Amino acid sequence: DAPLVAQTNRRTVVEKSPRLPLRHNNLHRQLANLGYPHWRFGQLVANVAGWEDADLWDVEDAQMLAAARAHLEAVAQREEERQRA
Repeated sequence: DAPLVAQTNRRTVVEKSPRLPLRHNNLHRQLANLGYPHWRFGQLVANVAGWEDADLWDVEDAQMLAAARAHLEAVAQREEERQRA
């Protein structure tokens, strides 16, 4: 993989890997898949934390990922049931 280049006021910094660990990339991908483009990012995070009954400031990545996956599964199940009716 090509290194990432970040511009700063003083110098160019070359990084060998992305800043966010893989678990964050998975979380971001799941959040993007939720299908609420009209929600701001902070609103999306707050709502997903609420689905887990977690305090916004204390919610863990794993809780957010689990909530997003559970929500996607529930939406898919409702859609499947709707199509059968």
